[in-house]
Amino acid sequence: PVASPTDAPVASPTDVPVTSPTKIPVVPTSLPESDFPTPQTFFPSSQTPTAPETSVGDDEPTNEPSSSPSTEPTLEPTDEPTNEPSSLPSTEPTLEPTDEPTNEPSSEPTNEPTLIPTDEPTANVSATAIFIQKMTMSKKVQSKGKKHKFTFTLTIKDKKNKKKIKGANVKLEYKQGSKTTPVSKVTTSSGKAKIIFSVKTKNGSVTLSSSGIDAPVGYAYDKDLNDKYSDDCPAFSENCASYVFD
Repeated sequence: PVASPTDAPVASPTDVPVTSPTKIPVVPTSLPESDFPTPQTFFPSSQTPTAPETSVGDDEPTNEPSSSPSTEPTLEPTDEPTNEPSSLPSTEPTLEPTDEPTNEPSSEPTNEPTLIPTDEPTANVSATAIFIQKMTMSKKVQSKGKKHKFTFTLTIKDKKNKKKIKGANVKLEYKQGSKTTPVSKVTTSSGKAKIIFSVKTKNGSVTLSSSGIDAPVGYAYDKDLNDKYSDDCPAFSENCASYVFD
């Protein structure tokens, strides 16, 4: 027959155990696993088993910070501010120039107008161009050949409708020797401006040039549209900028 386990300990524990209590389980050969005695059966009633203590080694990371954060600043401020600069200024440029010039532009091109005015006004694309349609010259001897009287007649029209332009201020300059004299005349309703001046013959020939035409509102003067005068190019254009008269 198989002996039944008993709840009574094999030996009563003493206050100072000489040896550890022995475990003498009697395992029945035919009982199911659930009928096995629990480990508490083999411990004295006055003792409680404890799990062995474990420690975290250096290899395992922890969630604890290595030190507590501080609200104190890391550097102590000075007691009084100073007027001394942190460094001395330098007269040397901060950037060294390149040894070789480059083909790259220094800035992007822009469609904005420049601040420096040009010598000649540009034609307004929204305005109607006007030009010198015809220029004639007459010379009259005065004071028994001591003076010459010059008369220049210019007719101003618009390019689009060939309309005679009234109110255009035609500006010419004549030079004799080292002296340059400006002359001007405003066109009439016929589109004509008649400019008259006299010079002394002893001072030599006269060189005539144009300093432009002040066009009325809605028009713009274009010298490259002028008719030819005596050369094979428009009068007072870049290649025929002046004329000499004796």
